[in-house]
Amino acid sequence: MIANIFFLIICAFFIATSTIHLIVCAKLNEKLQTITKTMLIPFLLAGAILAFTFRWPDSKNLIIYSSLALTFAYLGNIFFIKQENTKQFALGTSFFILSNLSWLVILFPSIKLFPINIFLKIVLILFYITGTFFAILIGRKLPKSKIIFLVFYSLVLCFLSYATVATFIGTRTLYSILQFCGTSFLIATSFLFLLKHCEKPIKHNQFFTMLLYLVSQLLITSGIELMLY
Repeated sequence: MIANIFFLIICAFFIATSTIHLIVCAKLNEKLQTITKTMLIPFLLAGAILAFTFRWPDSKNLIIYSSLALTFAYLGNIFFIKQENTKQFALGTSFFILSNLSWLVILFPSIKLFPINIFLKIVLILFYITGTFFAILIGRKLPKSKIIFLVFYSLVLCFLSYATVATFIGTRTLYSILQFCGTSFLIATSFLFLLKHCEKPIKHNQFFTMLLYLVSQLLITSGIELMLY
């Protein structure tokens, strides 16, 4: 109970900071975006560590991999500030891949514990293949080196999404719903990012990309935090 209260308080700080960042994004103030962007994930990381600490040692693996996931996500955000630079883009994407892999380590056992029936499995695989194909199609104007990183990112994200579907089917719990929704928002975030590089990107692309990304991180972290109940 105490752990949840502390987690909610820190999440409130995260939401407040995120709101400020989104307002800055809407006003297209790049200098302020750079500052506020660095303040986002640390609140979520602090909340997760604090919440899991109250449940030690049961939360040992969760606190390790959640901390890694959020730390890598933070580093990905930092390097993506100058994503036009190929090296920065590669580093940023690599950290986002590591972040998703960290979440996947936590959820991977669900794939074995809760097998998905063959029909749904085929539907999911076709969905992931189609999504990856469209992602490459949308981002075709990117340099080949960037496309390679995006393909790897897409593959990891597909596995993570599959794990959340398995968790939801097997448990039908609140935390599985949060994890599934969080991963779905993360997929939507990726497509919005790619649309930015099209000839006609949507209006306020940066605002909506960050909105979906921040919501996804909050939902996934909250879903993981609730797994011990």
